[in-house]
Amino acid sequence: MKKFPLLISLLILANLVSAQIKIGENPQVLDSSSLLELESTTKALVISRVSETEMRALNPLQGAIVYNTDASCIFYYDGTNWNNLCAGSSTGNISWGAITGDLRDQTDLASQFQNYVDLTTAQSIAEEKTLTAKLTVDTGDVDAQIAEFLGRVKGEDGTAPEDFVTRLQLDAVAVGGHTGAKGSIFFAGANTQPSEDNANLYWNEENKQLRIGSFVDDSEFSLFSDNLTTLSIQGSVSKPIGYPRILTEEHHTTIISWSTWVTLPDPSTCIGRIYIIKTSPKDINNPTENTRVRIANGGGYNDSQSQWQTEFPAGSVTQLQSSGNAWEQIN
Repeated sequence: MKKFPLLISLLILANLVSAQIKIGENPQVLDSSSLLELESTTKALVISRVSETEMRALNPLQGAIVYNTDASCIFYYDGTNWNNLCAGSSTGNISWGAITGDLRDQTDLASQFQNYVDLTTAQSIAEEKTLTAKLTVDTGDVDAQIAEFLGRVKGEDGTAPEDFVTRLQLDAVAVGGHTGAKGSIFFAGANTQPSEDNANLYWNEENKQLRIGSFVDDSEFSLFSDNLTTLSIQGSVSKPIGYPRILTEEHHTTIISWSTWVTLPDPSTCIGRIYIIKTSPKDINNPTENTRVRIANGGGYNDSQSQWQTEFPAGSVTQLQSSGNAWEQIN
């Protein structure tokens, strides 16, 4: 009989060792694989709350967890270090299965999405970018390129990549753009590309002279000019000619065949401008009368004798130039 209580005690102890515990709601519902279950819709599980200093002072078993009140996050112990579950990182790989729900643009994803550029719209790409795959670019006329992607470009048809700008072309651009003969002045040619014509347009750097015309050779040019000439025109010069009555920057020579009024611009607005006014001896509308051409708005000019005039004589050619203060006759 003395052995019976001992047997009962052993049976009770064995039951306690293999016991399962559930705390909270539905205590009768307990998964067979659970050692401890908590179930509640109104209460929460609060684990050990410690400060950063207190946590670092612990030396627990691997797998221990605490709530760090300084970091406001749960930390777990991996046997060596405490790891923040709110800012943790992993060196492993993440495999994605099929996504059947919505992928929402959360804050952490948005910061990553900002690194992508929609190449179908006009956007600027900051800093240097490295392309690890091929980039297809519609370069148009390959022979007309003046820039180069550092790398290689795959053709539209998927052919092997090839340079679309030669190193010689790139060097020419890098050194200073289009190159030409000394004194060349570039302009857009018929094919819209930089062109030059030194036989008719030429800059002499030594003498600071712009030469227009057919004389390029310095020895030949010196017969018609000197080193003090800023602009040398070899050939005829065309100036506007017409019958305007209100003279502007578009006019140069005006021919007047009947009596009328002429308006000169304010000389202070066009310093250096030159006009040529030619008047007919007789009024074409009244051949018996001399042509009378008067200057409107109280205007006038100083003639070659420095006399103030308000009319242009009939049958005369008067060349005027603005001094900035007045119109002066210079012929």
